[in-house]
Amino acid sequence: MAAVVLDASILIGLFNPGDPFHATADRAVRAAAEAADQLVISAVTYSEVLVGFYAAGIDPRHDQALQAFLTMVTIAPLDPPVAERAAALRAAHGIRLPDALVLATGIVLGAGQILTGDRRWAAIDTTVRVLTP
Repeated sequence: MAAVVLDASILIGLFNPGDPFHATADRAVRAAAEAADQLVISAVTYSEVLVGFYAAGIDPRHDQALQAFLTMVTIAPLDPPVAERAAALRAAHGIRLPDALVLATGIVLGAGQILTGDRRWAAIDTTVRVLTP
């Protein structure tokens, strides 16, 4: 078993019952939690998810579902190896920096899977698993 890195698209779907990815994200995260040594989100993903809470006027520190989820995951920091790999991915593939940082987190950690809803990532690394609603 290896780490599974979760992209913001998966977490946004997980925490928003109205999102088209909700059911798929819920199943995938539950399966990953059962099978993986570790669930990981990048610091960038954490920040992206918090935006949705703040935009909805919700203090994420008081959201029970989010706080319970955070006890199950490791938040990977943005360190020099991740930043360097992200820069190389962005230069080579023209992807947005937040996307490159999430991919780089998974690659640097040697994750078994990187779960996302972004189809463009599949061509970048073999560990990417693209989920569809």
